[in-house]
Amino acid sequence: MIQRTLAGGARRRRHGFLLVEVVAALGVLLLVGLAGVSTQVTCMSLVRTSNETKVAVSELEAAMEQILSVPLDDIPDLYGPYAARAALPAFPARHPADETITVTYPGFAGGAVPDPLEIRLTLAWNDYAGRPRTLALSGMRTR
Repeated sequence: MIQRTLAGGARRRRHGFLLVEVVAALGVLLLVGLAGVSTQVTCMSLVRTSNETKVAVSELEAAMEQILSVPLDDIPDLYGPYAARAALPAFPARHPADETITVTYPGFAGGAVPDPLEIRLTLAWNDYAGRPRTLALSGMRTR
């Protein structure tokens, strides 16, 4: 059996880990754990944003269906519920609570209703983080 000796003849045997090695291993594990938590938080934020957008698209589609069910000549009524640049009446299951859906008619300045009539809905709201968001949906109505 060969044993190595240090200067001065002292023998050195290593059993276990040095404190520096343990601290370095814990530091690496901590960094990996923090990266995992950060990834999870980002994923949860993206899922929440995606869900809000999905609800907004659904509400815009419902509002567009509601407008398209009205006779063409009654849609851009200046004082009715679908007046240009007017906020549409609230939907019972509105989400989030501070959203507004506004209707506009590009290319229509009053007078005879064109055929086809372009309808543009814009939904504006503040997301869960307080950032302003908008989403638009356009459609055409013919006789």
